Parts: sequence; C-alpha cells; structure tokens
Amino acid sequence: MQKIDWEIIYRKVNGSISKQDEIKLENWLQGSESHRDYYQKVIQFYEKSEEELQEVPDHLDQFISRLQTKRRRLFIDRVQSYAAVIMLPLLVATGVFLKSTIEKNEQLAKLTKSQLEMPVIKNQAVLITSNGETHELKADEFLQINDQSGVVIRRNNESGLKYENIASVANEQLAYNTLKTAKGGEYQLELADGTMVHLNCDSELKYPVAFGADERRVQLKGEAYFDVRKNGKPFIVQVDDMAVKVLGTKFNVMAYQDEESVQTTLVSGKVRVFVNAEGKSESLDLSPGKQSGWNKSLGILSSREVDVNLYTSWVDGYFRFENQKLEDLMKTISRWYDVKILYQQSALKGKRLTGKLYRFDNFSVITEMIEKISGVKIEHTEQTILISNK
Repeated sequence: MQKIDWEIIYRKVNGSISKQDEIKLENWLQGSESHRDYYQKVIQFYEKSEEELQEVPDHLDQFISRLQTKRRRLFIDRVQSYAAVIMLPLLVATGVFLKSTIEKNEQLAKLTKSQLEMPVIKNQAVLITSNGETHELKADEFLQINDQSGVVIRRNNESGLKYENIASVANEQLAYNTLKTAKGGEYQLELADGTMVHLNCDSELKYPVAFGADERRVQLKGEAYFDVRKNGKPFIVQVDDMAVKVLGTKFNVMAYQDEESVQTTLVSGKVRVFVNAEGKSESLDLSPGKQSGWNKSLGILSSREVDVNLYTSWVDGYFRFENQKLEDLMKTISRWYDVKILYQQSALKGKRLTGKLYRFDNFSVITEMIEKISGVKIEHTEQTILISNK
C-alpha cells in the first residue's frame, strides 16, 4: 500500500515543494483514484473560509474542532503536527462526515480536565552540582550557578545549560554534575568542550564540569542525543557494561532500564561500541545509518541498518514509528506522559503501526490518533490507560 508524508502535501499547498517531493506526490496521485479524491478534498478544505468549516471528513475532525477561531493558513501549519501521522489510504476508507464540529466541541467540554489535557512539561530538569546542591531548572527563568569547582553555569531558554570559565584539570580533580529529567520533561546542555546534549524524559546524565587531559567521559541512564565537538580527545558515553567511543559525531543512545537492549544510532561520523560484561569483551564500529543493539539479558551485541529519523525525531518534538508494535509505541508514550498502560487482551500488543505524532500535544489528541490508525479503543482516567478492542 502506498504511503505519503503529510508534509509533502503541506509543502505543495504552501508553494515550497522540492522537485524530488513533487515527483513523490505525482507518483502517489497516479497510484490510485482514492488518492486523487483525497488530495482534492484537502485542497478544497484549505481554500474554504472559517464560516464554511461545518462539514469535514472524519479523519480531520480532531484538527477542525480546534480551529473554529483560526484562519485557514494556521490549519495547514498545524497539520504538520497532527496529521502527518497516517497512511492516507487507510484514512480514506474512514470517510464518514461530521454533522457539526460544534457538537464535537461540546462533547469534549464534558470531559474532565485530567482526561482532556494531561500536558507535558518541556525544558524542565533538576541539576545536582559537585557539592551536592540541587537546583530546579524551569522554563522562562534565567539562572546562574557558581559551582565550587570554579565553573559558572548559566541557564537560558535558548541553549539550556552552558558551562563557562572552564580551565583544564587533571583527572584526579574532576568534579561532577548530574542532570536529571522526569517523565514528561526534557533538557539541553552544552558541556565544557562545546558538545551539545539533548536529554530525553526520565533520564540522567553525569558529567565532569571540566574534562581531564586524556578523555571526555559521561555516564548515561535513559536516552540522549549527542552532537560531539571534535577536539582530538575521545568522547565516551558509559552505560553500565557498555560504552560508545567517538571523536566528533552525532548519535543517539537509548538505554532505559525497562528496555531489552541498549541502542546506539549513528547519524553522522563514526563510533565504536564496546561491551565488557561477565568476562566477555567485544566491540563493533558503526557507520552513518547503522544502529547497534546490546541485548543485556542474552549478552549479544549486533548491528543493523535503520532509518535514523525513527530514533532521533524525538529531538524535534515527534514520535515517529514504522511497522512498530503497539506495545513498544505505548511504552514510549507512557514514559513521556507518565501513565500506566493496561491491555484487555494481550494479543493487542502485537498490532503493527506506522505514523508520526507531535509529542507536545495534549494526551487526548495523541490517543485519538492512535485509535484511528490502530483500530483499538483507548480509555484513560488520570494516570492509567486501558487498551481494548473496539
């Protein structure tokens, strides 16, 4: 079944489509009459004014109910966030029309606040300095911390944490800071060497405020994206018995305790993955587009080719998944929104899904989209989700 990314349609309507995407769109349109019909509905909808937005395809209702007071251009902008998610031919098959978006809004208004909103908190973390002091890092707040090691730590909205006034120190003098994010939070920091780190939710990074003369080593729990500044010294990410060694590169490490394996996904440059566990030592080199997996229970280190965007899109604010099990997707969702997942039938865990979701949406929007593409029913009360057949 042919698929197309909603962003390609957006760029076409917005007049910014590339020649390559133009060819993809044309091939998709030629592939099916239903594709062409769907495309025409999108164009017609875009050209309508607010007053005409009374009857739209069911698969767009989650967008339209939020747009009664917005101009049509804003609709296309938000489509990237909400609608880029789905295999369009699947949605065409659901062409049921709403009688009124106002009725939809009235139904939504009856939901409790916990059911409807459940927002995530971006850019929030806790910093533990070398002398044990704890600092809450909140959005929209400038902060300067003078660490006892002589380092000045500044926090601002654009770059997160940044370490300044740093002098080289010997290895025995290393002073460490620890940055922790909760579920539903994330944070960025610039290390002493200029390396940029984007720390995902429910994660922890321990790092020297100033690196030693021989190497640059940090310790990770959870998930982080690294853009390493090249300076001649090896940069090492330590995860329990596994380590990733680089000089200058961009890569993602996912090492949550509830996952079967530790995944290292290389975007650019070159990395070497080392494992030293239970008396067994091995390593492998990764090139761009490759991902290593260290299976902690089986003690197996392997590599494969992947679409790196599926494993790094969280940095840009999206959940992306391709032929992924519902169980694995919901594990990511539960970690981000801090909810517990329950299944009425265990067979539902194996459903395969493909899509893209904007992860800073309210939880109700996310669950509605997952229901659309999976065919399951999702009920949630406060911090618990029940998944069952419709």
